[in-house]
Amino acid sequence: MNRLDGNLIRVGEPVPCDCFDSQGQLLLKKGLVVLSQKQVDFLLERGLFGQSKSEASSQHTAATNRPASPFQVLDGFLNQLKQLFSSLAASAPPTEEKSGRTDTSASENIFPQRILGMAANLQKLCEANADALLGAIHLHNSAPYVIIHPVHRAVLCELLGRRKNLSIEDRAQLIAAALTSDLSILRLQLELFKQSTPLQPEQQNAIAAHPEDTVKILRSLGVSDPRWLTAVLQHHELLNGKGYPMGLSGSDISTLPRILALADTYTAMVAPKGYRKGLLSTAAMRHIILKRGVELDDELAIQVVKELGVYPPGAFVKLRSGELAIVVRRGTNPKAPTVKAMLGSRGAPLLRPIPRNTTAHEYEILDVFERDAIVAVDLHQLWDVEAA
Repeated sequence: MNRLDGNLIRVGEPVPCDCFDSQGQLLLKKGLVVLSQKQVDFLLERGLFGQSKSEASSQHTAATNRPASPFQVLDGFLNQLKQLFSSLAASAPPTEEKSGRTDTSASENIFPQRILGMAANLQKLCEANADALLGAIHLHNSAPYVIIHPVHRAVLCELLGRRKNLSIEDRAQLIAAALTSDLSILRLQLELFKQSTPLQPEQQNAIAAHPEDTVKILRSLGVSDPRWLTAVLQHHELLNGKGYPMGLSGSDISTLPRILALADTYTAMVAPKGYRKGLLSTAAMRHIILKRGVELDDELAIQVVKELGVYPPGAFVKLRSGELAIVVRRGTNPKAPTVKAMLGSRGAPLLRPIPRNTTAHEYEILDVFERDAIVAVDLHQLWDVEAA
């Protein structure tokens, strides 16, 4: 490293490069602002060093060649979906004439290609590290509900579809349906996220009609695969015939919409809304078990408990040791996942997350909790993933 000119550090201005001391310890990250002359003087006393051009180039090359972490890929995925939904919301709704067309232009066919491309990427993410992906979605608190909810729903559809031994093509169409099943009520969902009053009649009507309205939109955008369209159309039908929009029951409801219905039910319950906190995983699982065979598919209800466990990745749990931990990996025992302790038995943050085996009596999970605001969550550290 080379010694840097002290004139590079100016009060109130961003630092132009990473600055190190003589031992190679990082003192200032590029772009940070020094707020006082006293800080500048202290840094100059320590000695300021920076990388040579060759060192910087070597590190840049290494970072470029390093694969992106699943969390970085997820953030990109969420942004991509947000941009897509924003462009759809800004466009005029399809007319009845356009919705009924069977011939679509090349530009319209871009939409199903984009969604199926996203579905393929989500399948790869699930294959690479489903635990980290589930945990990141569960802990994500910045993406809006209308974006994080369909992605969470799509991930669960992929995992349940694999348990059902569906083909990769069927699962891709199911993921596409999970990502797009609420297209006609995106704006309404944004309103309802903050609304604490009962639904108005016009809102109820929009919700009741949204499976059929969304299918019209999808057809107008070039979607023609019956698996995708049927999953969207039937995902609010219930086994007992009390669902909507057609009141189908029993075997009249296809397999893909049964999976989507269960994924939608669970992910909607655990997601926080503007007017309420999300349900804890244990309460959501209890609701699903109570509804199995009546409203929700009996076999799939059992499979979702086996797939996610009672305490899914990202859940905050209390251990018998008194420690507060975060679930990082599912296990063969739905009640005994792998966790990492974040707070000690006296409530003090630990220097680093410590793996705990919850099959051991000392670290048995006693309860699940809402996210603890004082716990600093580093996704890469929790899941032992290197950031690119």
